[in-house]
Amino acid sequence: MRTRAWQLYLVIGSVGALAYFFLPGVAGEGLVFNALGLSAAAAVLVGARWHRPGRSVAWCLFAASQVLFVIGDLLYYTFDFPFPSLGDVFYLGTYPLLIAGLLILVRGRSPGGDGAALTDALIISTGMGLLGWLFLIVPYFRDASLGELERVASIAYPIMDVLVLAVFARLAVGGGRRGTAFWLFGLSIACLLVTDVIYGLSQLTGGYDLGGHLDAGWIAYYLLLGAAALHPSMRALSEPSPQHGRRLTVRRLAVLACASLVAPAVEAFVSVRDSSPDGVLVALASAALFLLVLARTGGLLRNLRTAVERKERAVTQETTLRRAAAGLVAAVDRQAIAAVVEEAARALLADLEGTGVRASLAPPEFSGALPGAALESLRMFAPVTLGGDEASAVAAAFALTDGAEVVTLVPVRVQGTLGGLVAAASSAPLTGPVLEALGSLAAQAALAADAAVLSEDLQRRRSEERLGALVLNSSDVIAVLAPDLTVRYVTPSVLRVLGHEPAAVAGGTPARLWHSDDVGKGMAFLIEAAGRPGVGPPAEWRVARPDGSLVDVEVVANNLFDDDNVRGMVLTLRDVSERKAFESQLTHQAFHDALTGLANRPLFTDRAQHALTVGHRSGGAVAVLFCDLDEFKTVNDSLGHAAGDDLLRIVAGRLQACIRPGDTAARLGGDEFAVLLEDVDAGGAQEVADRIIAALQVPTALAGRELPVHASIGIALSAACDLTADELLRNADVAMYAAKAEGKGRHATFRASMHTALLDRLEMRADLQHALTSGGLRLHYQPIVELATGRVAGLEALARWEHPRHGLINPDDFIPLAEETGLILPLGRWVLEQACASTRRWQQDHAGFAGLTVNVNLSAVQLQQPGFAREVKAVLDRTGLDPRDLTLEITETVLMENMAGSVGQLAEVRRLGVRVAIDDFGTGYSSFSYLRQLPVDTLKIAKEFVDGLSRRTEDEVLSRAMVEVAANLGLDTVAEGIEMAEQADLLRAMGCLYGQGYRFSRPLVPDDVDALLSLGPFASLPQSAPAARSAAAA
Repeated sequence: MRTRAWQLYLVIGSVGALAYFFLPGVAGEGLVFNALGLSAAAAVLVGARWHRPGRSVAWCLFAASQVLFVIGDLLYYTFDFPFPSLGDVFYLGTYPLLIAGLLILVRGRSPGGDGAALTDALIISTGMGLLGWLFLIVPYFRDASLGELERVASIAYPIMDVLVLAVFARLAVGGGRRGTAFWLFGLSIACLLVTDVIYGLSQLTGGYDLGGHLDAGWIAYYLLLGAAALHPSMRALSEPSPQHGRRLTVRRLAVLACASLVAPAVEAFVSVRDSSPDGVLVALASAALFLLVLARTGGLLRNLRTAVERKERAVTQETTLRRAAAGLVAAVDRQAIAAVVEEAARALLADLEGTGVRASLAPPEFSGALPGAALESLRMFAPVTLGGDEASAVAAAFALTDGAEVVTLVPVRVQGTLGGLVAAASSAPLTGPVLEALGSLAAQAALAADAAVLSEDLQRRRSEERLGALVLNSSDVIAVLAPDLTVRYVTPSVLRVLGHEPAAVAGGTPARLWHSDDVGKGMAFLIEAAGRPGVGPPAEWRVARPDGSLVDVEVVANNLFDDDNVRGMVLTLRDVSERKAFESQLTHQAFHDALTGLANRPLFTDRAQHALTVGHRSGGAVAVLFCDLDEFKTVNDSLGHAAGDDLLRIVAGRLQACIRPGDTAARLGGDEFAVLLEDVDAGGAQEVADRIIAALQVPTALAGRELPVHASIGIALSAACDLTADELLRNADVAMYAAKAEGKGRHATFRASMHTALLDRLEMRADLQHALTSGGLRLHYQPIVELATGRVAGLEALARWEHPRHGLINPDDFIPLAEETGLILPLGRWVLEQACASTRRWQQDHAGFAGLTVNVNLSAVQLQQPGFAREVKAVLDRTGLDPRDLTLEITETVLMENMAGSVGQLAEVRRLGVRVAIDDFGTGYSSFSYLRQLPVDTLKIAKEFVDGLSRRTEDEVLSRAMVEVAANLGLDTVAEGIEMAEQADLLRAMGCLYGQGYRFSRPLVPDDVDALLSLGPFASLPQSAPAARSAAAA
């Protein structure tokens, strides 16, 4: 599209121009005229953006000059200003911008300057300027009817035209490529200048009418300028020429002559007008003398050019031959030499039309294609020129140019004989200098070919010597068998490779060296090779050494009975013992686990499939036990990967000890193992599973510690034939997850319902991920109340999942799923971000709640994440929430599982100013002794203790103890799950500071929180009955 945009622009612009001149209702309308002018400016800018020339500023100046021209038109024809007017300011402003753009293009095309081009441009502009002075400037200057300002403005236009002409003449006669854009641009400048001159003359003689034919010149200027900018070759207008400057051609000399004759012509014109015959005679004599001197100068230039061209041709030939010599030094064989000669010959004939070149250093290639007389001359090392039918035949034989009229053959002498030739086809006989150059090239090729022949002979001798040395010292054994298959010759390497003396092997058959089991197939191999010429497929034998050890050898037979130089069968024997051992090792590694030595998944699957096939035929059952170690990651993280590897090896040994020799134990990857039991029933499989669990629970010494190992085992049985090994293994995997869900450290047998449950779980996992990315999760907030005053002190953020099919899903159902899948990290980040942002908004929107706090629950996975404190700080910085208004809750069970890591993370969080609370205190380790060591600020009394306050004395005693210990340690206390007023009263009496539960409010959606906070800090909270808990469980 872009390559043809200039043509489309010219067509559309031409249609607009025709409408301007001939369409009724539009003809002569200044709006159409100015629209065409603006289209040129737009086309220039679009072309500069599309093609990105090196001097884009020049095109921007051209577009700006065009805009000024249009503005001048609008002012001139819209307002009836007297001449000169504001419109003339814009008109005249067009020319400096146009001149500046042309100067930039000149600088780009001639970066180092070009004195000759500048002189030529001055000649042309001086001649044309003289015409402008005589016919435009002087008449305006002498016009007594013009005022001073009118005279200055009138003279300014032709002066600007002369300056534009001068700069464009410098651009035109200088160096640089002349593509389509150059000629379009030149035509546009010519249209502008010619139209300006006609306009100036018309002003002197009568005036100018809008819509007249003179407007066609300016419209042509607009359209040609826009088309030049849109043409892809516009980039070349600002690029320097590969050859700096341009030659003084006859056409250019004629242009300069015409420009120089302007002055005599003007003198003659003035003399005729003033009736001065002497002046006419002087002018004609001056012109005649100038033309004679010019003709003489032209002759000298032609002679000089011929001499220069001859010199350049000689230099080119010398350079070509020098390069050919360098290439011939690097050429290593005859084919490479011929290629170098062929390339050089083409370069020597590059100036001739209809030429073709072929070089050959292989006499059989060309001797049969040449006439006898020509071949004899070449053998005498004399060049031959063929014409007529002979030339056509030779050109066809050598695949030269079709229709060649002359073929020149130059011989190449190699070691005193005709060893090659250079064939050149042309439309005319080659001149002496060219023929001499080809002869020099042939001489260079001869020297290179002589060197190549000597090098080939030397290389052949070295190769023969090298081959002898290789045979004597080869690690392979080479033997030559006679037609009766006895060993006629064997290399000395037979002693080193096979341990046999060469003399002991020669004269006998190879069969006496073979292992007894290989004699039959070895003789069959030799008989088959003897009946087939050439090289056959390899075979492998075992050869017995004198000490009785065996060597694996690979044998290749080459039947050369028909070769007069050999007349035997050549056997090549190679010791492949190491390769065979390596292949065996690779096979073992491919089907066994490198760490434990057990079978790996591919081998296990193959054996399971085989067992299923056998079981189907025999009616026996097959069982697969899928074993996964519980808490293996904890061992790796706490004791290191080396201890983890030791544990896996110990587990592998105990598994092997628990099964029968015919059963298979495998490591599937990580801490997952599998056991294949054949011909076993459900009771037998469960018994093996019990045995494995018991064996693993025996304490294991790792890194100086005695640790028991617990495993969850899934059992899958198949007495039918419709299960594959992969399906059986998958069923055992599903059963293993069921065992883990039942409490770990046990086994479970696969039932079909387990697979359905697993699919449901996978579906829930996918739905949760979708909900996290699509906004299906919500946050509800349960108020935390100061028990002494009833003031709303804070909120606890609780995640809720609005499932499109299952409705509201309890966090107890989807939080564990998120922890398993790793979604807990993005979920936790989302909860923290939303809770902090909402709390900060409520602090700002509601009076009296500037210190409103928010509690956010943490999972164990979040707490173990490196950089967790930085993540919290980033959220606080983004939301603007004060760190003191954020409390992170973590259960004491999670806290105690990784005491050291948890304390470090929480301490780093507290240094930010964030508060930490222990959630559900009393339900886990229930030890007050460690509280002093923990970086916490708040204890949250578990709901089960609050539920028993009014029914069980021990719950009241425990709750009171928690409150008192927290107060002594400087910790706040929050009671969870308060549902009745008497519970709140008892807790308040104990000294518990805060409480939350349905006694005060159920968890609220954000809009309800807004409504609650708008009532003030001490508003009455909406109480919820205990029965409503199921609708919004915390």
